[in-house]
Amino acid sequence: MLLQEALGSDTYHVVEEGLPGRTTVWNDPFDGATRNGVHFLPIALESHQPDMVILLLGTNDLKSRFALSAYDISMGVKACAEVVLTFQLSLTNKSPEVLLIAPPPIVEAGTEAGSFQGSQGKSRKIGLEYQKRAQELGCKFLDAGRLVKSDPSEGIHWDSLQHRTLAEGVIPFI
Repeated sequence: MLLQEALGSDTYHVVEEGLPGRTTVWNDPFDGATRNGVHFLPIALESHQPDMVILLLGTNDLKSRFALSAYDISMGVKACAEVVLTFQLSLTNKSPEVLLIAPPPIVEAGTEAGSFQGSQGKSRKIGLEYQKRAQELGCKFLDAGRLVKSDPSEGIHWDSLQHRTLAEGVIPFI
């Protein structure tokens, strides 16, 4: 809860809904349909009634089994953002704001290399594609690749310093 710590608990309440293996809109034949972000969003929105939703999805969409382009992945996260932007919160009768965060480039290394084979180059294109989708939707945008780096030893995840750096980088958008 680094973002919660950085913002303080008096004014903000941060709800983390991260789930390993979650995709934007794709059902994973190995990890299951419950990892599909667009199906999960309406439940989370109704349950938590947020003022803002920060979407940082797309890394798992890079898995080679999906064979998706950076554009395809950005369209998946756009579909997620559209769910949020068209959802009417029952408490305020308004839609939450969206901060769309492009995941940082991956490194094909370590234990995750096989699952993401051939995706390193695509991952470097995601920031630009996400920026285009954010502009189309009129929502806020942050390219995490400008702030954090994936762990070079395993290629996908971040160490604690990278998590803290991203939390601090998100604050100006809230």
